[in-house]
Amino acid sequence: MTHYLHLVKEYNKVHKRENKMTLVSIIIAVFLVTTVFGMAEMEIKAQKTSIIKQYGNWHVMFKDITNEQAKLISARPETAYAGWIFSIGKSGGYTLKGKPIYPSGADKEMAKQFGIQVQEGNYPTHPNEMLINISAKERLKLAIGDDITINTADKKIITFKISGFSNDVSSLLKFDGYGSILTPEGMKNNFPENSYPKRFYLQFKPHKNMQNTIDDIFNELSIEKNKVQQNKYLMAALGQSKDSYVTQLYSIAGVLFILILVAAILMIASSFNTTVMKRIRFFGLMRCIGASKSQVKRYVLYEGLRFSFKAIPIGLLSGTVTVWILSAFLRNVNPTYFSEMPVFNISLISLISGASVGFLSVILASFSPSKKASRVSPLSAINGQINQSNNQVYKKSANIKGKKVEIAMGMYHAYMRKKNLFLMVASFSISIVLFLCFSVGIDFMNQAIKPARPWTPDLSIISKNNTQSIPTDMLNKVMANPDVKRAYGRAFSYSVPVIVDQCKGIIDLVSYERNQFKWSTAQLVGGDIKTAVEGNGNVLVVYSDDLQWKVGDKIKIFTSHGTNTVNIVGILATSPFDKQKGKQTVICNEDTFKGIIGKSDYTIIDIQLNKNATKENIIAIRDLAKDYVFSDQRSNNEEVRAARFSFSVFVYGFLVCIASITVFNIINSMNMSISAKRKEYGYMRAIGMSIEQLKRTIIAEAATYAILGCIVGCIVGLPLHRSIFIQVITARWGLPWVIPIHELIIIIFLVIIATYVSIIGPINKIRKLDIVANITEY
Repeated sequence: MTHYLHLVKEYNKVHKRENKMTLVSIIIAVFLVTTVFGMAEMEIKAQKTSIIKQYGNWHVMFKDITNEQAKLISARPETAYAGWIFSIGKSGGYTLKGKPIYPSGADKEMAKQFGIQVQEGNYPTHPNEMLINISAKERLKLAIGDDITINTADKKIITFKISGFSNDVSSLLKFDGYGSILTPEGMKNNFPENSYPKRFYLQFKPHKNMQNTIDDIFNELSIEKNKVQQNKYLMAALGQSKDSYVTQLYSIAGVLFILILVAAILMIASSFNTTVMKRIRFFGLMRCIGASKSQVKRYVLYEGLRFSFKAIPIGLLSGTVTVWILSAFLRNVNPTYFSEMPVFNISLISLISGASVGFLSVILASFSPSKKASRVSPLSAINGQINQSNNQVYKKSANIKGKKVEIAMGMYHAYMRKKNLFLMVASFSISIVLFLCFSVGIDFMNQAIKPARPWTPDLSIISKNNTQSIPTDMLNKVMANPDVKRAYGRAFSYSVPVIVDQCKGIIDLVSYERNQFKWSTAQLVGGDIKTAVEGNGNVLVVYSDDLQWKVGDKIKIFTSHGTNTVNIVGILATSPFDKQKGKQTVICNEDTFKGIIGKSDYTIIDIQLNKNATKENIIAIRDLAKDYVFSDQRSNNEEVRAARFSFSVFVYGFLVCIASITVFNIINSMNMSISAKRKEYGYMRAIGMSIEQLKRTIIAEAATYAILGCIVGCIVGLPLHRSIFIQVITARWGLPWVIPIHELIIIIFLVIIATYVSIIGPINKIRKLDIVANITEY
């Protein structure tokens, strides 16, 4: 040993067990940060993949711009790819064998950006060639090279040759139509130019501020903003959205990640403070043999660096492996949607964050103990008159009034070292705060992703003009199919004029049967559903941002059948129907609907299938719906279920990670705290305290930390949970905040169990220790 700092290595060789606990605390903190940031990046990639599959891989769409403007946009350095798409939607009136067909014109690369893949044959290269979706091949018995005839709205005929078959797109199956792709020249040659909008799609290269680039395009090319549409979901996933709600989500996510960093720092600071303070006498003896104050400080800092060099790589590796396991899990569970997700991806942001937090936390945590260690009196160290408080004189003894002496001693041990108490309570409480804050993600997921709803259908039979034209006996025919698990009808009456409190308005009136009312119970934010089920002129209203009505208001409804007045008896947070600004959704039972509108036929019948429904039985249902629109939503449901599943892995993974870290941190912190006071416990045994009394002392100290941690965690965590819930959930869906009882029970139960488990090992060790050896040990 040629340098005094080499003593660190020699000391660590002798005290491997104590050092192991310090290493574990650093590993846990680094693991937490690495895993959370890695999972966040994984989830962003998963959501980005899902969004691209559903909406296409584009950022901005320009409508009806000139070719010169399009060329200038394509030539910009930020442009990765740009191209035209000419699409004819429902309004075109084109049909194939009686079913709608939606022709689109795009080059092969642009079609690829929208998820169009050639499964058989080739992409069209000539104006008279067409790529058609593969379900058309199965339903119409088509083959490559066949001629197909498209009927126009004015009874003309256009003939194309099939060049190949593409994958099915969920939106086509949902709207009971066929999709076809032509070359841009094919669209121009075969369809009137005024029959389709000219949309120019732009995909940016990755760069910092896409919104600034979009503004530059507006200004330089004088393009009106109403001609531009952004892929808002993809832009949100990339962190490039200007939407106020999305921006608010970014801010909340930033606050949560700061909390994670604080939690990691507190974990390391608590454990490092304990291990340094335990060896105060050792540092005093260093002073006795000539070490200066600055040398003692450098010793402590160097020791912290050595811990960092050992623990940080382990924390980074374990966190990265955890993210790999979750990525592999997603790929294996749903390979259709996550096949492109890399399993062995290295997340630079998670590695940098984990390493930075571990390194900086150890350095910061070392400063205060190193100062304390350097101020130790050499004379006190020689005389053995040194304690954890550095010879502080206590003017007040432990308060044992009304308590057993061992209980009072345990509480006194917790309270007498203020900094240690702060760090221990903070490390306990921050876990509760994190758990409560991240639990809002479950509510967000349940509100934002509709396929989680019990009412989500697999198939639907819809009237062609959204009128009440489906007879009620159709429901019985559908229910007779052996693969139908559940079917239920709804009647709609759109844009009905109403008056509420002398103010005019417009509503969409919807009928529900008992199943649908039952499913709506979880969405109730005010009032009573049971009254609406019974009917008698009682209705529910779906919450919207511009909703001014409240429970108890009366709605006067004007229809061709007459004027009726109904009572609002409840408000729902959400419904299966899209919201339109300025229009409210009113729900009533079937009898009330018939009394208002005068008809009982359905507008739509939704169908839920058994798990292993056969193709033949689905075709049979399609045949029943030959005079109506048949909507197959299974593919669309699968896409959104995949998004929900990845989000579930992300949210519940966070919560499990936080809960696990809570347990390990408490166990490790209590082990270190009890181990640091082992000599004091030896003195207490020497003056006559029994093992059982000592056990109760340790339990009292641990309980003090746990109770204070739970109290502080709830005091800080509940207002944060409420604030996040109101901004994320209430502002969007109207659900009121309630105290998260279940989440509180789970995390407090974990804290209590972890605290109890943490003292079992140290108590057993103290029970086996020789009293004399324990007192004389340095």
